[in-house]
Amino acid sequence: CNEWLMHQLMTHGFHVLCTGDTGTGKSVSIKQKLLSGMDPKYSNIMLNFSAQTSANQTQDIIDGKLTKRRKGVLGPELGNVCIIFVDDLNMPEVEEYGAQPPIELLRQLCDSGGWYDLKEMTWRKIIDTTLCSAMGPPGGGRNNITPRMMRHFNLLCFDAFDDDTLTRIFGTIVSWFLKSNKFAADTSGLDKGLVNATLHTYRSAMEELLPTPKKSHYIFNLRDFSRVIQGVLMVKPSEDFNKAGFARLWCHESLRVFGDRLVDDADRDWFHNYMGKMVTEHMKCRFGDIYGHLNGGGSETTRDHLRNLFFGDYLTEPEVENRPYEEVQDRTVLTEKIEGYLEDYNSISRKPMTLVMFMFAIEHVSRIARVFKMPGGNALLVGVGGSGRQSLARLAAHMGGCTVMQIEISKNYNMTEWREDLKKILVSAGTGTQPLVFLFSDSQIKKEVFVEDINNMLNYGEVPNIFPNDEKVTICEAVRPFAKQRFGKAAADMTQNQLYAFFIERVRTQLHIVLAFSPIGDAFRKRLLLFPSLINCCAIDWFTAWPKDALVAVAQRFLQEVSFRNDEVRQSVVELCQNFQVSIMDLSAEFQAKLGRINYVTPTSYLELIIAFKNSLDQRRQAVDAQRKRYEVGLEKLDFAEQNVQGMQKELIDLQPKLKQAQIDTDALMEQIQAKLPGVRAKEEEVGKDAA
Repeated sequence: CNEWLMHQLMTHGFHVLCTGDTGTGKSVSIKQKLLSGMDPKYSNIMLNFSAQTSANQTQDIIDGKLTKRRKGVLGPELGNVCIIFVDDLNMPEVEEYGAQPPIELLRQLCDSGGWYDLKEMTWRKIIDTTLCSAMGPPGGGRNNITPRMMRHFNLLCFDAFDDDTLTRIFGTIVSWFLKSNKFAADTSGLDKGLVNATLHTYRSAMEELLPTPKKSHYIFNLRDFSRVIQGVLMVKPSEDFNKAGFARLWCHESLRVFGDRLVDDADRDWFHNYMGKMVTEHMKCRFGDIYGHLNGGGSETTRDHLRNLFFGDYLTEPEVENRPYEEVQDRTVLTEKIEGYLEDYNSISRKPMTLVMFMFAIEHVSRIARVFKMPGGNALLVGVGGSGRQSLARLAAHMGGCTVMQIEISKNYNMTEWREDLKKILVSAGTGTQPLVFLFSDSQIKKEVFVEDINNMLNYGEVPNIFPNDEKVTICEAVRPFAKQRFGKAAADMTQNQLYAFFIERVRTQLHIVLAFSPIGDAFRKRLLLFPSLINCCAIDWFTAWPKDALVAVAQRFLQEVSFRNDEVRQSVVELCQNFQVSIMDLSAEFQAKLGRINYVTPTSYLELIIAFKNSLDQRRQAVDAQRKRYEVGLEKLDFAEQNVQGMQKELIDLQPKLKQAQIDTDALMEQIQAKLPGVRAKEEEVGKDAA
């Protein structure tokens, strides 16, 4: 009904505004209508507003896609009508005086039929254009638009789907998938249970997991519902895939969509218990029984047990087409496989990564790899610095056979360089053969316009007006061979606009945007409010503090090259490092509870602790070794002196007989002298007398 009304209004020149909650299909319906449901004479211009959108930017985009009819007059090609589609119309920020400049510019277009040229300052009339917009209700970063703008629109309301409609839509999809792929009878009978469990989880998450300043990303919409179903539909039938395996698969996908964004243990416990309730009610399985291989055959399954629940395609080599999405039963095999991927990555990369593949890191690698398996999957990795977001994303991209691109920000980096880098990324994704991962962190945001462009890429797969006409021609020729593979001989007759639309479609499928943001401060919360695509178009993975087993594994890895007296001493040092980190985290939580001030304890702090211990130990060992060597040299000198003294003593002992004989000879000589002494003295007296 809404599509028919929309068609009638737009084809008769009336402006249309579609409103409704996120996920009700406003944008999808409009895009589908504009791209495939209109007469060829209707062209379109698509814009996406955000909080940072300016009036000049809006005017440049529209002017750039219209042609000059005659002097002072712009419009689509002769004989055509252009429909300008503006998504998220009420997102622009309200300025000091209460206006929203981009909306005021569009109002001027509706009121006066044009605007002033920004360079020549002359009036430009715009003809043969119709405005179509979509927006959500005010709140959560969205604002009210002025009545002066509202009066130009014919309002169409897209109501949220009721439970029966959602059950019918997704139930039909799941039922067809299970039957067409010939799953076992006990598994095929879970189609309704799967949809009902997902529906109740989705509704309960919206009611129980409410957004707060600390949990501003707790926003759920129908995209999350569809992501759970999409994840389940990635599996293929096999001999050992049964009813229990199907239930585990649903739990895994629900955890990835809803559970991975939760920030505290209370929310995680609630979700864990609710998930067990859904499995029991809708899939007719006891929650503890389906995880017998994880909980050791016990009757209870805890959150720690579910940390060992893995589904992925990474056990199969990347070169294999249609790698099966399957459950990983053996943790040892999983660890060896991931370490093999890491070793392979380091062997071909110019910047090898020194990573410790403990289970906590493997969990996040598996989550990111799941996103890359989905066409057009994007990820928002939230964690403090040093938590391994970018390194794990690179490893996951290597596991999925994706190419990674990341811009390098310099001191003089400007908008021109930014746009050139984005062009390279878009062209590589749209005309390349391999999927592309664009890795971007919040430390690279020199201007908020960067986030604005990424918001557009998440929504539409392009940045408006980024390619001039000559570059568009080159792109269209580069993408034509891929169009021939898809459409056959019909690709030879495709127009430039059709080829460029196919290029954008390939970009949306081939490009995976990974955002590594930190939750510290207000910037993260504000960006989520101002740029809703960061939540709506991304799978969120919240990097929590490292658990104790991860701390132990990292300490063991970094201290394995340090020599200790024995393994007991080494283990004691490892436990001491882990105890330091855990104690500081507990004290920081107490500090926040008492004084309301936050002290961030990051993985980098833990690594610095271990490195500081190693350096201090090395320095002390060097100092002790220097003193030991000095002591040894002193002992050697004393030993040398002692040996010399002993030699001299021996020589003296050997000389004693000679000394005694010499003494005897001396005594005899003295006696002879004494005997001759009277004659000498008499002679002396005679001589004295003669001299006188």
